[in-house]
Amino acid sequence: MSLVSNLLGVTRSDHSLSFGAIFVVGFVAVLALAILGAVLRLNWRAWLPATDKRDSLLGSSTATVCSFMSFLP
Repeated sequence: MSLVSNLLGVTRSDHSLSFGAIFVVGFVAVLALAILGAVLRLNWRAWLPATDKRDSLLGSSTATVCSFMSFLP
């Protein structure tokens, strides 16, 4: 663990819990955007990064959230 984590009293499980929470919130938001775009017959895949080669709605949403999560420290 890093010095900042030790000073703040944050454990490894706290990090994994917060990472999982950010992933779930991001996934739900991107999935809602994708469903709305699909219902309205919009080209929603062009709005999101990393969705070019994905065939499914869930695959595209997961790829977008994973690419977003790579920017987090």
